[in-house]
Amino acid sequence: MAPLNNGTLCSVDPSFEEALAAFRSGEEWGAEQVWRSHQPRLVAFLTSRAGSGLAEDLASETWIRVARSISTFNGGESEFRAWLFSIARARVIDAFRQGSRRPEELTDSPEPEGESDDPASIVLSQMGFESLCASIRRLPPDQADVISLRVLGDMSAEEVGRILGKPPGTIRVLQSRALTRLAREIEASGGPKKNPQENPKKSVTE
Repeated sequence: MAPLNNGTLCSVDPSFEEALAAFRSGEEWGAEQVWRSHQPRLVAFLTSRAGSGLAEDLASETWIRVARSISTFNGGESEFRAWLFSIARARVIDAFRQGSRRPEELTDSPEPEGESDDPASIVLSQMGFESLCASIRRLPPDQADVISLRVLGDMSAEEVGRILGKPPGTIRVLQSRALTRLAREIEASGGPKKNPQENPKKSVTE
């Protein structure tokens, strides 16, 4: 709960923008709320790109860098999320450039909360979180970045495009190719043979 001006506690949770403003001002409650709202997706993304053995460490390094620069950040939730995951992606790249860090096979990891009726969620439900993360790391790097940010980071094509420096149309093409590869892997393993591009309710490309 956010403190009111008189020091009492407010019974209504503040908006993300209020928490972000408090974080920028150095208030601990704002930093905690921003962390709580983004940490699960951040760890899921890092797990898919670097393995569970490195994900928590890389997440911590990411938040340290965020905290150092948050006072100069300008923007809302969408811009913050893009900034956060850009830092996280850079940490993954830096980690793999160091000989002491290598991608690892997954151990037990919690699935990110929340599901949506889109093709990416269908693939996730058919493969399971651990299998999906392992499969993502076998994708070409550009496809792996896109599918990790779209599915596990829960970002729009526009947000992913800002992070990767590519137009939304290119992001959707890379995503389609990645989902096709993942669907083929499901079929090869004897799993459900559902086309991840077919969905009567909602398309992830929207």
